[in-house]
Amino acid sequence: MEYDLHSETRAVLSHAPTIITTPGDTVGEVIDMMDPDGTTLFQSLEFIVFTGVVTAAALTTLILSHSDTATPPSSMKAVAASELLGTITAVPGGAVTGIVIDDDDDDNRVFRVGCISKKRFFTANLNRQGSPNLMIGVIALLGSPRTIATPDQST
Repeated sequence: MEYDLHSETRAVLSHAPTIITTPGDTVGEVIDMMDPDGTTLFQSLEFIVFTGVVTAAALTTLILSHSDTATPPSSMKAVAASELLGTITAVPGGAVTGIVIDDDDDDNRVFRVGCISKKRFFTANLNRQGSPNLMIGVIALLGSPRTIATPDQST
């Protein structure tokens, strides 16, 4: 149906809205580009990040990882900068890229980062440095569905 975004996308919760109170890594849910019923493969992916009040003294980064197999998130590889869309920044102290949330201008904002990787499994990892609290949540929006033939449909 024309102009129907609802039927062409699937939203998946990566990080439930929460207040991060301690430094460290928070690993999101593994996002499978295949629909749970196994009949639809989504071909595009956008992570939507929303924040509450951000304290400039603390740095939070969002790094996307991917894999061809449903491995644990710790075994996934960082998505290359060339496969990310949006405002992407080199993460301080590292060779990977992602979203950096670190100043007062980032209060109560929504960030988007797209991914054009052809891998099937993804995760969004948050790294918090510093002690001030941060309210944050992440949603994965899957789009561009392609129907996969099942035995019932192929006859």
